[in-house]
Amino acid sequence: MNYQYFTKLFLYVPIFVFPISLISDFIKMSINYDVILVIFMISFVFDGMNRVGEINENLFENTISDMPMTALCNIIEHNMLEMPEAREMQEKLKSVDGYLF
Repeated sequence: MNYQYFTKLFLYVPIFVFPISLISDFIKMSINYDVILVIFMISFVFDGMNRVGEINENLFENTISDMPMTALCNIIEHNMLEMPEAREMQEKLKSVDGYLF
């Protein structure tokens, strides 16, 4: 089973259970409708953290938000081949919209 299922489960179950557990406390404090705003803000933070985690989940797939491993390897290879002991030189990668793929 994909661990993304469990990530969503552990994210959305507390988001839905948390408001129910806070309703009685907010009623005791005579804050009736502010619970919606508080729960929305907390849920927004948790969901934002989940989305950042999903984006950074696969770092080496050669997309814009990933680690530029191809570019780094190409630069290292080119620098190594510039050494006096190197015999064959490959051309550098050209950037596409400012990114090396």
